[in-house]
Amino acid sequence: MNWSAGKIGTINQRSARANGLSIPPIGCGLHLLGLPGGGNKIYDRSPYGNIGTITGATWVRLPSGLWCLSFDGGGAGDDKVNLGSDASLFPDDGTWLIWAKSAFALAANEILFSTDAAGNNEGDAFLSVSVADGKYRFFLYNTGNKNVYSDAPTDTNWHLIGVTFGSGGMKMCVDGVLQASTDPSTMSPKANQDLMLGAYRPAVAMVFDGYLALPRIYNRALSVLEIQNHFNREKHLFGAW
Repeated sequence: MNWSAGKIGTINQRSARANGLSIPPIGCGLHLLGLPGGGNKIYDRSPYGNIGTITGATWVRLPSGLWCLSFDGGGAGDDKVNLGSDASLFPDDGTWLIWAKSAFALAANEILFSTDAAGNNEGDAFLSVSVADGKYRFFLYNTGNKNVYSDAPTDTNWHLIGVTFGSGGMKMCVDGVLQASTDPSTMSPKANQDLMLGAYRPAVAMVFDGYLALPRIYNRALSVLEIQNHFNREKHLFGAW
């Protein structure tokens, strides 16, 4: 079925109201609610139109009615979403938010978000489940690398992962709870290549195995309280009480 821009907007707005999700606030550079019914695109509800192109990943509808994407963890980047390299995806100070449900069958690091060219380049970044210990990991490279990890290994439940970066340093929150932070610095993801969901580089087998939903990017570092408020507003959609 072909959807016009008007129909896409109407369906997304209805789905947002039904699921208790507000219209994206000012400062949101990416807000991927998911188009009911599927297709090979995931439509951005931010003002920037950062539509994702889906390869391999499939649509799954949750009991709450929300649509998410399923990644099978197989092959070298065969399941992925390419979000492009628009400047709105790479703020100097910002936040990545995403709901994730890992199958937790780790054969390698599993990527949620990534922007990385071959080798260590300024602004390379990824958010992953680490094969070493099963913890969520946020990595940034800028003439050296910095990492923040979650306190405990992940599991097979839904979790809201929030990471912030920029002049205030890096922070990681899981389900609205601060897990780790770094000293203030000026480190942020840069557009070395397209921003991806569920995969690292197509030639590297670090693909996600599980479900991803509601990826968002803000052009400022949200406070821990703001991330906690996102979790409290959305947890009923994922049965995360």
